[in-house]
Order: sequence, then C-alpha cells, then structure tokens
Amino acid sequence: PQWVGYQWNYTPQVAELAGNEVAEGFITASGVGDYAMNESHQKFMKKYMPDTVPQGMSIAGHTGAELLVEIFRRAGKNLTRQSVVKAAESFKGEYKCSVCISNIRTGPKDHLLQDELRFYQVKNGTFVMFDQEKL
Repeated sequence: PQWVGYQWNYTPQVAELAGNEVAEGFITASGVGDYAMNESHQKFMKKYMPDTVPQGMSIAGHTGAELLVEIFRRAGKNLTRQSVVKAAESFKGEYKCSVCISNIRTGPKDHLLQDELRFYQVKNGTFVMFDQEKL
C-alpha cells in the first residue's frame, strides 16, 4: 500500500516508529515547507522550546498560533462567533505567516488557507522533496 499523510506526519519519527521498510515511500504534504530549514521556526523553537527538536507538529502549532492571533486581531476586541468566523474568512492573499510558503487566502467557501503545498517522501529513512511532476 501507498501511505500518505499531512504536515503533522512530516517528522523523522514517522520512519523511526514505523520502521524503514514500512515508511519507505511514505508521502506527506506541508504548507509550511521544510521545518528544519525554516529560519523563523528555528528561532522560535530556540527561544520558547530550546529542549525540543523542531518537527512537523511544532511548525504546525507555530502556524496555527500565528494565524489565530491574526484572526483575533481582525475580529476586534468584542469577540463573537460571528466576528471570528468573518475574520477567519477574510484573508485575501495579503497576509503570510512567518513560516508559511504562500500567502493565506480564505473565504466563506474556501477554508484551505494556502494555495501551495510541498510534498515530501521517505527515501532511505529520510524525508526528501517529492518530485511533484509525478502527481
């Protein structure tokens, strides 16, 4: 079988825990790119979690936190469900979080957040950028 995951699975522990034979060929996508190469995320982790190794879950949390702060800022001081939903659906490509690879776009019928994903595949126990021409 072909195993496929998402950003939260983009971590070296996937291959370690599953074993190289099972993990080999595993494909995952990320809207934030390579956490190990993302300078903003590396600085964030050194400052706030110096004893934690950056990986897929840490950059997903970093992304979520930045986006939530921006949504709350847009929603205003008197937060309501309606104001938060309206704010979350108001990104028109003018905002890019510090770890995202593309600007954020949302709308009432578009909750995907980003237009661009990067794909990685486990090769010999390590994630490498996946040849997107194969998709």
